[in-house]
Amino acid sequence: MVTEFQVGPEHLNQRGTLHGGFIAHLVDAISTYALTANDNVDTRGVSIDLSISYMNAAKEGDNIEVEAVTRKLGKKVAFLEVEVRNKDRNKVIATGRHTKYVGV
Repeated sequence: MVTEFQVGPEHLNQRGTLHGGFIAHLVDAISTYALTANDNVDTRGVSIDLSISYMNAAKEGDNIEVEAVTRKLGKKVAFLEVEVRNKDRNKVIATGRHTKYVGV
């Protein structure tokens, strides 16, 4: 799954860059949406682990692309990965891993 958005003032931290908490939210939400591409998956499961590595900053007006993939989907646990990229500068802003319990 790939989505994109433009960084607005509502996405910024006090230093004027894309807020790390917002990036963490993207990793959580977009990876969960990626699960919907799999048949018979209940996305109401709960996060087991969420890990984000921050590599570069983005500022207001930058165009951001977020790509999420399901690396493995078991009967009870899903392993997902996300890459957050600055499309304008062709730089990776952050990568994330999300492990989610889906065996409801």
